[in-house]
Amino acid sequence: MDPGAVHSYVEVSKDMTTAGTENVQPLDDQVLVRPLDKSTTDSQEGQVIAVGPHEPADLDIQPDDIIRYAKDLGTPINYGKDTFVMISLRDVLEIIDK
Repeated sequence: MDPGAVHSYVEVSKDMTTAGTENVQPLDDQVLVRPLDKSTTDSQEGQVIAVGPHEPADLDIQPDDIIRYAKDLGTPINYGKDTFVMISLRDVLEIIDK
């Protein structure tokens, strides 16, 4: 495996307004997402908070991106009064806004 092909660090959103999330380090292909109020029957929109080291590194999902992901998947995680969702990169359907 080419070490240059894998992120060697965890990327974290610059908008860390929720206490505790600044130290979150998702593993492998996991993405920490702040769900937004926009959802449909089968998908949910959210703001990417942190992205784990993943391969291929050319997947262009970055902290602060707005994404659409498969609804009702992932693991809910509470930080303070906020609820986030840890999802796999394969559950991301599209990047809406970078």
